[in-house]
Amino acid sequence: MRHPFRPLVLLLLLSVTWGIATAADLAREQRIAEQIRDAIFDGEPIELEAAGIRFLGIYQRTEREPARGAALILHGRGANPDWTEVVHPLRIGLPEHGWDTLSIQLPVASEGANEREWRQTLPEAVPRIEAALRFLDQRGMKNVALIAHSFGNRAVATFLASGKVPDAVRAWVAIGAPFGADSPELEVLRQSKMPILDLYGQQDLPQVLAGSKARRLAARDANNDAYESREVPGADHFFNGQDELLLSIVRAWLAKAASGTEVPAR
Repeated sequence: MRHPFRPLVLLLLLSVTWGIATAADLAREQRIAEQIRDAIFDGEPIELEAAGIRFLGIYQRTEREPARGAALILHGRGANPDWTEVVHPLRIGLPEHGWDTLSIQLPVASEGANEREWRQTLPEAVPRIEAALRFLDQRGMKNVALIAHSFGNRAVATFLASGKVPDAVRAWVAIGAPFGADSPELEVLRQSKMPILDLYGQQDLPQVLAGSKARRLAARDANNDAYESREVPGADHFFNGQDELLLSIVRAWLAKAASGTEVPAR
């Protein structure tokens, strides 16, 4: 399945990043990787490379045969590939339902960076997503769902707009997507026919809640019948205390939106 986007979309997404060659703080990222690597008990820490930069990934295989596919998980701003909220529960939970998971470290800005400075890391996220998808392809994964939390959804949108999306990418679970009425990422929603789950909490961040209507309208402009918006009662931006509910919602939607056969839990 190809996902073509007009060149204007990529220009809009990258307009906030011009004027800087490397925005990521690689030293800070290395410290993060060192801090979490020894604490990873579920899954295999791996080293991937993109644009000459090595970065951390955590790969966890399902024990079920055959696997339904793979979920590529992208964390939010200031987080990491084994972040306690949202990322870790999905990373270790989806393999129980037949999905391999690969959670990767996205570029990080310097400590104290503002929103614009974080956005400037987005072009560097694209080759990392591409490298992760190549890793999954080498392991025979032809059915891949992108799952992103918060700022990670900006990385997904930038990647989709790049036009380098392989056929294996079948769905996008956008958790707590911070796309408001003035967000350039809405142009991606206006052109995408990809199955998208726009998932957010009733007590989510103001920006996420305020933009929910704009995101729905953008998907409507695309005539995307595979787009679903869902507000979870009582949930906050990090789904604190609702790990099992989050996993249940995501895996049930993937069973519907992505090809394959749902594997029941033990």
